[in-house]
Amino acid sequence: MFSVGNKTTEPRLSTLNELSIFLGYQSYEHFNQFNDNSAEELEAYTRKALEMKSELFFGDRLKGLELFIAIRKKFGNLSNLLSQELALQLFNTHDLPKNELEHLVANGITEVNFMDFFVYEDDPFGHYEWFIQHASGAQKQSQDFQYFKELFSKRKELLRGQATDEKSLPIQNINQSVHLYSRILEIEVLQMAATQPKNLLEFYQERLDQTIGLLKNRHEYDKIIVLGRLFRAACHTGIDKKILLDSETKQFCVEVIDSNAIELEFQAPIYAVLKNDPKLKLSLAFLHNNYWKNAQFESEMLISKALGLKKIYETYQKGVLKKN
Repeated sequence: MFSVGNKTTEPRLSTLNELSIFLGYQSYEHFNQFNDNSAEELEAYTRKALEMKSELFFGDRLKGLELFIAIRKKFGNLSNLLSQELALQLFNTHDLPKNELEHLVANGITEVNFMDFFVYEDDPFGHYEWFIQHASGAQKQSQDFQYFKELFSKRKELLRGQATDEKSLPIQNINQSVHLYSRILEIEVLQMAATQPKNLLEFYQERLDQTIGLLKNRHEYDKIIVLGRLFRAACHTGIDKKILLDSETKQFCVEVIDSNAIELEFQAPIYAVLKNDPKLKLSLAFLHNNYWKNAQFESEMLISKALGLKKIYETYQKGVLKKN
């Protein structure tokens, strides 16, 4: 680390993550994202991001959106984290921010990978669903967006206890879109629970084994998104305590949790399933991250399930069904 002595080993990812967090980043991956850019570019981005936040939180929200759109065009991946700040303002208030959401649609902010950065699955006030429906009527939409909209609606219907047509699910390869693939995977499990509950556990185990095989050489981000949705489906269908994990699969899942990636709302359901194994000494340290904002409530309820707080989780489930 300090170039002292002979370098015979590579530092572990967990070590690099800890060092990066100490330096003020969320993970080693986050550190690399920022340090791929020049100091001048980082300063320019920081200045614009602060200006955007000041307008978004305390000033003119439409002006804040304009700044966000400009930052997104100019700074690419650096702006991804800002989507969470935007989502908090737009999807987490009682009043529908109609003008702001229409402004996003008018500026073409409807790509699937970006929509998934919001990850407002629980959608407490229905604004996210309104946004998706409204965006689908804007000029021409890609086939991927149409799939995204259909899958979001199907998931809602299944959580309300309404079975959907299994044949109408789009066929998606993980290499085409990790976001769509993970959503289809989750909905397949929810559909099986609604239509063939006796075969659910066997079906789930097959899907889990296939998924682990697909993910082994993938990026940490892909692992978290796909496994997170698959385990979230297990929690929602009530089979999270019945799943059988071999030692290799357990280790793979623990490493995903320990990766310190920023998609913590997807790490929560993985934790909820693994917590059922008393042999695993799991830590809740990954929750202490200021950027864990999207889908926070739903994930906290999954953590309550993992911790054995049955009444809390049942109250949450009843509230979701009543709201939907």
